[in-house]
Amino acid sequence: MNGSSNSTAIEEVKKYEEAQDEFYASCWHMNNIESYLMWKAYAERGYAIRTTFERLQASFDSFPGTVTGGTIDYIDFTRDTGPVGNVFHLVMTKDLPYSDEREFRLLFWKIDPINANLQTTPMGIGIPVDISMLIDTVFVNPINPSVPGELLDLLEQYKIPMDGSSLKYRNTS
Repeated sequence: MNGSSNSTAIEEVKKYEEAQDEFYASCWHMNNIESYLMWKAYAERGYAIRTTFERLQASFDSFPGTVTGGTIDYIDFTRDTGPVGNVFHLVMTKDLPYSDEREFRLLFWKIDPINANLQTTPMGIGIPVDISMLIDTVFVNPINPSVPGELLDLLEQYKIPMDGSSLKYRNTS
């Protein structure tokens, strides 16, 4: 490898590392049925919400900026490469062992011209979301089925239905 190729690769890695701070992500699981794997891996202490792509899009109608999204591309990082210089591609790519997640990722990109003048803080950016539009149903965790009163109050306030998980949790440890 000559010096100029190595220098270019190093510069691209540096650009990607710098650009990571320009993205805020919200990750979603796509499936028509509940996933025991997703409950176990990510939500032993949480709840799941069901929505559709159309509801998701419509829930951002009052936001003056733009939120983009798409499905994650899963590749074998030990063999495959992506396009050099395409930071968006890198943000939308994960290692192949995570493919069971079937992830859809929403992205707010600070340097998008539509978002460039919006105020961000060290904690992120407040993006208004129409909760009643976004959430079709909230599912109770099969691993920890207790529901705090605050959540029940919010669901009632927004008229969002709650449903029990269809999965039967079996402790295998």
